[in-house]
Amino acid sequence: MKVQALLFLSALILLPSCKDDEEEVLTSYITCPDDHHPHLIDLGLPSGTKWACCNIGATTPEQYGSYYAWGETVEKTEYDAENYKYCTWEDKNGNGKYDLNDGDPLFQQIGDDIAGSNYDVARVKWGETWKMPTLEQINELLRNCTWSWTPQNGINGVRIVGRNRGIIFLPAAYYYREDRMPQQGLSGFYWSSNPNFDYDASYLMFDSISWDSRHYHRSFRYFGYPVRAVSK
Repeated sequence: MKVQALLFLSALILLPSCKDDEEEVLTSYITCPDDHHPHLIDLGLPSGTKWACCNIGATTPEQYGSYYAWGETVEKTEYDAENYKYCTWEDKNGNGKYDLNDGDPLFQQIGDDIAGSNYDVARVKWGETWKMPTLEQINELLRNCTWSWTPQNGINGVRIVGRNRGIIFLPAAYYYREDRMPQQGLSGFYWSSNPNFDYDASYLMFDSISWDSRHYHRSFRYFGYPVRAVSK
């Protein structure tokens, strides 16, 4: 009974139905109550932000899910400057590939925060209530939860526990650069909704060498990263 009591929280969130225009009422939890993912997980964060239990494109918390360039909403087989939707460059070598001899690419600026916009893959894939996390929400997750590197069902990643005993798991999904397969299981990289300079975007990073090295950094927007959505 105690475990069951911990699963359910009284907060209710209105989410748009994926099947029609009606809204359905979903309950937030501190752990997943069943296998019908995604669930809203309450980690007791000061802002009231709740995190999804799994990545966009995943059907379980351990699955890596889908990879997206920042601001794009479709998966690709290659992630580079040449096929990034919001980048233009001059092919001075005529080889069809971007390299340093081509000079600096020009990145279209699509907003200081793309959360909730048409560039937000969480909103596009899961509905208007879900959003990519802002850098502020990532920092809140870093400051207010306990992190530990641990496998879950055989998949490496970090277990994040809130002060209210809410739990999420972030798999070490790594990222795509060009057509290189990600080195999954070693490090985790997750997009935020905020750009960083004219050509980068901010992301959350953690690794297996020192799991407490978790931090946020910046990377080229055309790399393919997974996304863990948030809601309130």
